[in-house]
Amino acid sequence: MNGSAAAPHPYSTTRLKPRAHTRRISTSTLARHLSLFSTTSNLFQHNDMSAHFLLVNVDARESVGGADAKFGEIFWEPKNDLALSLVKYWGPERRTLNIWKDKEVTAREAKISAKSALLRLPNEILAAMFDEIDDLESCACLCISHDILGVVGEARLRELALPKAGPWAGHRLICCSPNCDTYPSSVHDEIVAQAAAYDALPGPEESDSDSDFYSGFPGCVHATYERRESPRSWYSEQWNAELFDRMVCPTPGFTRRDRKMLFTIYSVVNGVLGSIKLSASDLVLCNLSKGEYVRNNAVAEFNSWATDELQADARERAASNSHYSRTSLRYFSITFGIVLFSRICWADYVQECSMNEHVADRIAKGPWAGDRFEIVPAAKMDPTVEWKDVSEEVMALMRDMFEYEYR
Repeated sequence: MNGSAAAPHPYSTTRLKPRAHTRRISTSTLARHLSLFSTTSNLFQHNDMSAHFLLVNVDARESVGGADAKFGEIFWEPKNDLALSLVKYWGPERRTLNIWKDKEVTAREAKISAKSALLRLPNEILAAMFDEIDDLESCACLCISHDILGVVGEARLRELALPKAGPWAGHRLICCSPNCDTYPSSVHDEIVAQAAAYDALPGPEESDSDSDFYSGFPGCVHATYERRESPRSWYSEQWNAELFDRMVCPTPGFTRRDRKMLFTIYSVVNGVLGSIKLSASDLVLCNLSKGEYVRNNAVAEFNSWATDELQADARERAASNSHYSRTSLRYFSITFGIVLFSRICWADYVQECSMNEHVADRIAKGPWAGDRFEIVPAAKMDPTVEWKDVSEEVMALMRDMFEYEYR
């Protein structure tokens, strides 16, 4: 021993250090901070070199809550929402809202004799009023209250009901460990700048914010990124359920006509969402940054192979009277979401991935981390790009990961 201080362990909690505090803070705030710090500390025990990863969209400054866990633990969980967020085009079955088109003449005539002051307002003012509505359920209910409002508000209703496809298409994505000191060159400068700007913010002694507690990029993500439970939140699941409740439950003031109109809107929106088929054989996952792509039919071949492997394994185990069997499994299926997840991991230490050592070294520094992506039909790939098909390479890694996980 030379008497010098030991270097901090790479997985110690000092990497997520509390920001300096100089003034007295409330008991409730302190308790909340201590609770959060205790929870974070548990993630980095020396005997468990895995960390809770962050799936983030660096450009949109958004993170996905479901990925805030150990990378290996959630790797095989369905990630259809991640894939949906990259689908750039709706299916050809897309229908558009056009419910009040045949009511335009009637609405103009009704406006002349309207008794309501609201209905007598110029259509420009009514349209401006609709533009201020961000809740689709409220917009739908206001539209069905009168044909005048339906004619004027349908444009806004369409915007809310049929959101832009592929909200994460073309954005830089990375699933990174909170312990990273370096990042892929494509996002390094941006992440460092975001972290520095966050660390420069006033601490709790100068601000009322309770979330401004940890330094660096992990603190920046937790405090300043918009957190979504899943990218599917773009597709209005909450209002969908509320709208359905209004259709089937007694609601004061709602007539049969109102329910019929709501059902029409509900059906149109669900028809659009249902037209997004992640299993379509002509889809490709494109890496826009590197000009590489993976074919969906290669993913389908992997699913077929994996299903056969598991079913054969289940038969062998059942024949040997093993207590462990996978006979309940009927079909193994992944989508582009898991394929992408296998390519965008980023960690300074292989052990953080909490995966089999034979594949972890190929996962820790994902070759696509920090790149831009989209999922499109092959016919809509950018013809000006010299694309490279990496399907075999990507799915070979998926097979290795499957073998070590399930066999």
